[in-house]
Amino acid sequence: MKQAESKDRTSVMYIGKGVIIAAIIITASLSFTLGFFVGKSFRPSPVEQLSAAPRQDIILPQPVELLKKDETVSLQPVSVEKPQIQASQETPITRQAQETKSVQKTQETVKAAKTRKYTVQVEAFKNTSTADALKEKLNKKGYKASVISVKTKKQENLLKVMVGEFTNRKEAEVMSVKLKKTENLQHAFVTFKSE
Repeated sequence: MKQAESKDRTSVMYIGKGVIIAAIIITASLSFTLGFFVGKSFRPSPVEQLSAAPRQDIILPQPVELLKKDETVSLQPVSVEKPQIQASQETPITRQAQETKSVQKTQETVKAAKTRKYTVQVEAFKNTSTADALKEKLNKKGYKASVISVKTKKQENLLKVMVGEFTNRKEAEVMSVKLKKTENLQHAFVTFKSE
């Protein structure tokens, strides 16, 4: 009976040591790999690194030595070098200026959207008399028509017949549909009114 117990114990010890060593090696390699990737993905940005760095422009008080009664002290100004900020790094001031500019641009686009006017382009002609004839025909029927002259990419003169002036795109769309149905102007579409 003692022999059977000793065989079981030795085989368990060898298997146990090998398993324990393998488990330690696997755990260590997994921990290293996980730590490497987690550390790589959670690095602070350069701005955070700058803000966490100790400030060099703060002067710490020097220990004061006691003077004897007859000694005089000459005080000289101390110059402190401020760290130079590279152009590529954002400072809170430049970030604030950029945010202010973006807010101003947004406000300008909102104002432009509010003041933007729409119109319906009915036709475009190269001939002045044809454009004026369509304009007169539409004016007689009660539409507010006008002719605008523009240059094409080939520097040719093009006359656009426009109807109406709308502050709302939906109103311009309604006018476009009305012109297509009642006046048979199938090329009518909504566009921005150029000032």
